[in-house]
Amino acid sequence: MRILVLILLLSGCALNTPISQFDAGVSDLCDGGEQSYTHDGVTKTFTVYPLDSTDDIYTHCGPDAKACLIMGEVMYVPSGPGCAKSVAHELNHGFGNHWVDRPKVGGA
Repeated sequence: MRILVLILLLSGCALNTPISQFDAGVSDLCDGGEQSYTHDGVTKTFTVYPLDSTDDIYTHCGPDAKACLIMGEVMYVPSGPGCAKSVAHELNHGFGNHWVDRPKVGGA
C-alpha cells in the first residue's frame, strides 16, 4: 500500500479533500448569483441559481437530478434547507472530487 501511495504522489497525483455543507462560505452560495469559492488554495467562480421547485431542477439538470453543475460554472440547486448540502456536493464536482457520486456500500 505504501508503494502505491508513493507512486501516486511521485506521479503528480493530488489528494483532494472533500467539501462539506458545514465548511465556511458554502451556505453563502445559496444566496445565488455570481460567487467565488476557495478550496485548497484554488478559487473558482460559479453562477448559482437556487430554484424553488423540483420541476425547475429537472428542467435544467435532467430527470431525477437533485442539483447539477453545468460546464463547471453554472450551478442549479434547490433553495431552502437542503441548499447547502447540494451546493457542497456540486462544489466537490467543480473542484475535481467526482468520487462523491460513487455508490455507497450497501446500495444506500
